[in-house]
Amino acid sequence: ARCLLEAESFNRQVLQIRLELVARRRFRVLKALLVGLQLFDLRLLLESHAAARAARRASEELLTQMRQCALEQLQESRERGEGHLDRISALNSRFHRLLLAAAHSPRLDRALASLLEAPLIMKTFRRYSVESLERSALHHLELVQAFEAHDPDWAAAVMRSHILAARIAIKPD
Repeated sequence: ARCLLEAESFNRQVLQIRLELVARRRFRVLKALLVGLQLFDLRLLLESHAAARAARRASEELLTQMRQCALEQLQESRERGEGHLDRISALNSRFHRLLLAAAHSPRLDRALASLLEAPLIMKTFRRYSVESLERSALHHLELVQAFEAHDPDWAAAVMRSHILAARIAIKPD
């Protein structure tokens, strides 16, 4: 019963955020509405939406850059040479910036800017297992495939999986 109440409360908060966004037609979310929402919950909503937009709007040039970035990240996650986490962090940040560029939404850019800061992501990667590092890069490659197929539902689903996997990867034991 407690889980249901928490889920219901979360859903009300998400609904409040969505209503606020629609009502104001701006991407400003009141701090009061964010009480109880976790970083990954926000990323889940916003980045899934960005991925769906990117699937409809990504140029060939951006797709090529995203694919190259994801392939380099996969190579780094498999080779694991000295400094690989720094390089993976940089490639991950670049991929997500390219994805936001492909989404063509300055509002999403602003909303996600503070959520995708490098120090936070770097701490996340330090807690990843070898398998989690590789899975993250493979998610990026699958996102590129969804974008190439112009399939917003697939892209949003992969992004949700990507964010949920990251959340689990950093959970304390």
